[in-house]
Amino acid sequence: MMETNIVICAECKETMRGFPDESIDLVVTSPPYWGLRDYGGDSQIWGGDPECEHEWGDRIETKNNYRQGVGGTLTNSKEYSELRIETGTVSNHGTVCVRCGAWKGSLGLEPHPQLYIDHLVEICREVKRVIKPTGSFWLNLGDSYYGSGKGAGGDLDKSKEIYQMPKSSVPSQSLRTNWLQPKQLLGIPWRVATALQDDGWILRNCVIWFKPNHMPESVRDRLTKSYEFFFFFVKSRKYYFNLDAVRVPHIYDDLRDRYSQKTRNAPPGVDGKGLLVGKNKQHPNGKNPGDMWTVNTEPFPGSHFAVFPPELIEPIIKSSSPPNGIVLDPFAGSGTALRVARKLGRQFIGIELNPEYAAMCEQRVRADTYTKPPENVPKLKEYFE
Repeated sequence: MMETNIVICAECKETMRGFPDESIDLVVTSPPYWGLRDYGGDSQIWGGDPECEHEWGDRIETKNNYRQGVGGTLTNSKEYSELRIETGTVSNHGTVCVRCGAWKGSLGLEPHPQLYIDHLVEICREVKRVIKPTGSFWLNLGDSYYGSGKGAGGDLDKSKEIYQMPKSSVPSQSLRTNWLQPKQLLGIPWRVATALQDDGWILRNCVIWFKPNHMPESVRDRLTKSYEFFFFFVKSRKYYFNLDAVRVPHIYDDLRDRYSQKTRNAPPGVDGKGLLVGKNKQHPNGKNPGDMWTVNTEPFPGSHFAVFPPELIEPIIKSSSPPNGIVLDPFAGSGTALRVARKLGRQFIGIELNPEYAAMCEQRVRADTYTKPPENVPKLKEYFE
């Protein structure tokens, strides 16, 4: 039987490979965004030949005239031109095997955004394998700007929500294309979503997470960024979804406040008294919440940078997982999704690569506040048994 109600400190792709097929009801997660910051943890090997005895160099390789990954990926393409990483930036970009082209580094710090997209697709293939045919996958992604990296002022802890690349991570001039040019909003969330569609996923919704308390920006030549995307994927056309669990109150009890009681002024589906009739009749439990969610971000006293507001995760778990179902977050971070799953009577599994964040995640799942557990406290699995 699958072990649940645990936090695993490990790399998510390899960890999920040990999970049984079709064992998870819901995956909800937010991976590191491209070019934002180094979240720590050991570097991973991506792409290339798994049988290769890797020889790590200081080169990055990219396909000639490469644009959006159509017809192949950066790590598997046969047509390469060599581009050298600037001295002193190898640690930020990772390294490449000079024999097979595999890349060794941390997700989100790839030297090219297409590599990042390819790596997310690789991870999501494992997600697709482990979720049930009736399961769902909710993916939160923010966008990145390609530029000088001056937006963070050299201090990643104080970087803005626009996710502009730190200066040390900006690829050299030779990597720039029509897509990769300064001030360009890269459109990474939708490029990932399209790549996942091409890989067999069915995209059901793109939810806009609007943040009324979004961070201000000092830019003068564009508008402030105030939202992120939450993509809702499934792997089959018949899947679990409980709309009644997430309905919200109707704006009007009826339409009398909108329309005259004169029948001639009422639109189709509304009677002369302003009441919805027929197929347009209001649902007694409320209306569909729609795909525009207004949720404030929340501060967190711990050291993790990006924390889900519980209010954002609750409708996802309520609608897309059955009671006592299994919820997986492969980038568990501070553990908000796991806490909400526990609160709503679901089983949970969290995977987190960084040991500090994994410990923080476990502590937060134990209680609703961030407190260090006393010595000799039972392990999380024992606590929930």
